[in-house]
Amino acid sequence: MYFIEKILKIFLKPKKKKIKYTPQDIDTCEHLFIPIDSTGEYLACTKCGKLIKKDEPL
Repeated sequence: MYFIEKILKIFLKPKKKKIKYTPQDIDTCEHLFIPIDSTGEYLACTKCGKLIKKDEPL
């Protein structure tokens, strides 16, 4: 069974999807910000990854 799994992994390698966002995609995103540090000072969008400081306007 181990050998079959190894052979399948060699031939059926998962393709990595690279997500590339353009500035237009970030501008049109419906942001949902969550804190990324323990202080909650920096926030990141869960959809596009835009980073902001908590003091900045959304």
